[in-house]
Amino acid sequence: KKDHKLIRLDHIVGELSDSSTMDQVVVALRFLSSVGEIMYFGMEGDDILSSFVILSRQWLVSALSCILRNELKRELADARRFMNMQCIYSEEQFKESEVIRALSAGAASNVPLLSDEDAKMLWQSMSFM
Repeated sequence: KKDHKLIRLDHIVGELSDSSTMDQVVVALRFLSSVGEIMYFGMEGDDILSSFVILSRQWLVSALSCILRNELKRELADARRFMNMQCIYSEEQFKESEVIRALSAGAASNVPLLSDEDAKMLWQSMSFM
């Protein structure tokens, strides 16, 4: 728990002996989640959330707070402008996603939306700044 904040379920299963089945591991994770030791949101039919175990609640709160900030729209526009200036002599351009633009124009436009391309651009921009 000290070294990792988030771990993949298949890593846990791989570290256990062959006698443990996936069902046994999931039952144990659900118990540990119910007593507050970890966070596991695994459900039948959900391949994404079921694949991860969150070992640190503080890490999850910090990760979510990075996404759900009021100034995210402005920060995305600034990062996009900055990255496009850095790549002025290359083919790569950082444009706003058409889907995100369309969704942002709706009634819930005060809620920041972040596409996978936006997250990648923000990550890349941190190495330049």
